[in-house]
Amino acid sequence: MTVGGRGPRGGNDRFPLPLRLATVLLGIGLLALLFAVVIRLAPSTRTAAAPTGTPAPGASGTGLALTHDLSRPIRHAVVLVPLDDFPADRATAIRDRLAADYRLPISVAESLSIHDETFDPASNQLVAESVVDELGALHPEWQGGVLVIGLTTTDMRIEGRPDWRFAFSYRVSDGVAVVSSANMSVLLDFGEGARWNRFGKMVLRQVAFLYYGLQPVTNPDDLLYNTILSTGDVDRIADHL
Repeated sequence: MTVGGRGPRGGNDRFPLPLRLATVLLGIGLLALLFAVVIRLAPSTRTAAAPTGTPAPGASGTGLALTHDLSRPIRHAVVLVPLDDFPADRATAIRDRLAADYRLPISVAESLSIHDETFDPASNQLVAESVVDELGALHPEWQGGVLVIGLTTTDMRIEGRPDWRFAFSYRVSDGVAVVSSANMSVLLDFGEGARWNRFGKMVLRQVAFLYYGLQPVTNPDDLLYNTILSTGDVDRIADHL
């Protein structure tokens, strides 16, 4: 055999053996590169799965990205109770939003006048514990698994926390809560939007804790943050679960 000699037509001796091997390897490399490009450009049909136990974004029907497991509520309904001069249209707006966002079985009851029974003239505030006691007596459905939330515009304090000048909300694990809008406005606010957005967050917190049975968290951006002491805290937390 002569290196570089010509053999029969169609033979593999057109080039010396090392050069032939290099050519074959180069061809294989080009084919592999072409295949990789085709695969890269092809549209993907894979979908990302939501983490176990967490509803996928939009599971509420409104496109909200839910971050808490809302699949096992500990109560079966929610009733909002306007107290004294709380505006009924505001209670209705809160009901409609929560029903739309979370498919929540929620209603608005008739307004109650409990100011005289629960007001402390010395501090010029409602006493939260007295409000919850009165509300629970007038709406005993909490005993049957309904969450009862009172809504008030009057300033409120918690008797058991004398170190606090006021309270945004107060709840008991039996399923009764009250939320006050009195201290949810600040001097730099323009209009009522910020005030009622804060109020809506505080109502949703009661729903989270007492209807869904969720626990407080340490993330200061989460709606369920465990330490809410100012309007700044309320503004920072999320407005959805």
